[in-house]
Amino acid sequence: MLFTSFEQVTFVRWIVEQVNGKMKNKFSIFDSRVSAKYLPKLHKYWRIAAALMNAFGNVVLRDEAKHEEIAQRILHQLPQSNELQVRLFFILNIL
Repeated sequence: MLFTSFEQVTFVRWIVEQVNGKMKNKFSIFDSRVSAKYLPKLHKYWRIAAALMNAFGNVVLRDEAKHEEIAQRILHQLPQSNELQVRLFFILNIL
């Protein structure tokens, strides 16, 4: 099964958005607008919250073997060119 670039990005974004959602649910500071006075320390707060989630939170990916397989297939495809894109580029440059 080949993944399109869109599907590859969607797979990664799904994981990122799940983690962001969990962070917002557990830590109210990240749930709404953040006051400008917190901006200099916001990165530190995020790292502390992430460490707490890693230590005591639930695992995002439960089926590690399946997700590892998908990740390996995506990584394997990265150097491959998109044949349709190459053909279209060739045709459009001829015209």
